[in-house]
Formats: sequence, C-alpha cells, structure tokens
Amino acid sequence: MTMELHQIMRERRRRAMLDFLKECPGYASNIPIIADVVHSVGIKSTPALIEESAAWLARKGLIEIIGEGREVKLTATGLQVALGRQSVDGIRMPDID
Repeated sequence: MTMELHQIMRERRRRAMLDFLKECPGYASNIPIIADVVHSVGIKSTPALIEESAAWLARKGLIEIIGEGREVKLTATGLQVALGRQSVDGIRMPDID
C-alpha cells in the first residue's frame, strides 16, 4: 500500500470509530468490539490498529481512554466531530447521504 492509501485508511478508521461510539450507550465501548465493528464496515482493523487510532484520538481530545485502555468514550468535542459539526485534520468528514 502506498503512504497515501495508508493515510486514507487511518482517516476512515478514525471516522468509523467516532460514528460507532456516538451510537453506543454512554458513548463508550471497548477496543475488541470497536475493532469488530470497524472491520465489519470494510475497514481493515485489528485491536492493535484500533488502539493506535484510539491513542491518536485521545491526543486530539476526541475520546477518553478509560481504565487499562480497553475501553474508550467520546468527549463532547469528539461528539461534535462525530456529528459532522466540527472537522479535525486526520479524520474523514462524514459522507453526505
């Protein structure tokens, strides 16, 4: 894969994570479930790739990593990004229906 394709996949993975978390009760879920969901929508994802993306999202203040790092929760800013009300470089904007 080219570097550009890797970047596109990272941006789509981050978007899919935010989209899923906004639908979860309490805006939270655990890494293995997020990996399964993101993979099921056609974006190659393993728990390690999700952990890497979660760390990136946490550094941007979009999610909070809870406890031992196996659970993540959207922040208020993360919810705004998930809803498409705010954009962040490195996260694909939501598709328009």
